[in-house]
Amino acid sequence: MSKDKIAFVITKPLQLMVALCLIKNKLSDSSNITIYVTNSFSDAKLVTLRASGIFDGNMVFEFLEDKNSFYYKVIKNKYSQVFLDSDVGFQTFIHLIILKIFNPFLKVNIYEEGYGTYSRNLYTGLKKCLLNFLFINTSYGKNFITYKVYLFNPDKYINEIGGSNKIIKINSTIWSFIEENHEYLDFIFNTIKVNNLRVKSNTCCVYLTSWHIDKSFINRFSKIDCDLYIKPHPHIDKKINFEGLFVLNGSTPFELIIFKLLDVYETIRVYDHGSAARLYVENPRVEFYSIE
Repeated sequence: MSKDKIAFVITKPLQLMVALCLIKNKLSDSSNITIYVTNSFSDAKLVTLRASGIFDGNMVFEFLEDKNSFYYKVIKNKYSQVFLDSDVGFQTFIHLIILKIFNPFLKVNIYEEGYGTYSRNLYTGLKKCLLNFLFINTSYGKNFITYKVYLFNPDKYINEIGGSNKIIKINSTIWSFIEENHEYLDFIFNTIKVNNLRVKSNTCCVYLTSWHIDKSFINRFSKIDCDLYIKPHPHIDKKINFEGLFVLNGSTPFELIIFKLLDVYETIRVYDHGSAARLYVENPRVEFYSIE
């Protein structure tokens, strides 16, 4: 019996952690899996190289310059299944049509990738109306080509998006996956070591940026009396430096960083712009505050 050929595409660090959790939880050891990491976040190539050194046998990692290269690989290598981070929007719709033309039996799956998976408001106004008019889905998992949708929280999806016979529950959580596998995840994502932290108090505050750094908030944040950290969004490539703030690695999933900080702080206060970490961090000592 031939092995199932499966491909994943990864466009940000959290997705790699979700993919590894999904693979461990749901996919057979008899599958040949290739994980394609695109050059769409800081240190993506280094993350790919480190991951390649951890796994052997049926799991292979490959670095790609962009997502279009992934679609080419899918057509060329004739995979039986693919796992994508999204099935919404016009461009994705066209890519999926092309994949099915070249391989009509290809199973296209979607895996959870944060708040967007559970949102009805990815598109608004005229653009949403136009996509709906063209029968192009504007919510995750609603593309007619999509075979299955892998989620941590199907009930939330059903409440927000609606029911579907495509839903497969991932019988784990990001937090429990980190608890069980943090040693090799720390290596892959180069998580900061505890002895490199500047621990001076029992409480720390972390500014979790969006795609852009809110400098007006930085001015207020820097006056808080506790250990201060800033975690850049993974898509921010340039080095940043703010006096009095310890800069954390942008390519490390924030959930991994929090797991590490809990070893040395009694309370962690996170200031964010609506991060997906709110979905995945499971510890009462972590408090989230929205930046207005």
